[in-house]
Amino acid sequence: MKKSKETQTDGCAPNNRADAGGDESYRKGVEDLIERDRQMTEARAEKLRILHDIVKDTFDAVVLFGQHYSGRLDTICSFSVFHEDLDARATVKAFVKDALPRIGVAIIWEGRDVMDIPLRKDRATAHEKVRMWEILKPCAHPLNSGDSW
Repeated sequence: MKKSKETQTDGCAPNNRADAGGDESYRKGVEDLIERDRQMTEARAEKLRILHDIVKDTFDAVVLFGQHYSGRLDTICSFSVFHEDLDARATVKAFVKDALPRIGVAIIWEGRDVMDIPLRKDRATAHEKVRMWEILKPCAHPLNSGDSW
């Protein structure tokens, strides 16, 4: 005996998205999550770009940041400092290690694959650097006290 189309679909699992308010509600929820992640990613990238530029301007060094794949958006897993002078590298490492928690970025190593964190393309403005220096002033005290910040 041939079953009708209606009878054939009765045994199928219900569409959970439709039951929860339809595809439009599901799509809106996904878009909200994507937007939240984008904002958090951009906020971290902005902070790290400003810190990157401060390090470049102050120490003539380059700092790169890494994150775990699927890592939290308020963390990094590592950073690397590039400068030809070993003492300068140590100074910059100490500065960055002290600065990261002050700008709301934690360093958490989980032993997973690492990727570079893309920084925003635009350099930090003078106003952004000044605002961040207000946060970072305690980090600068162990450095050369004769330098003007």
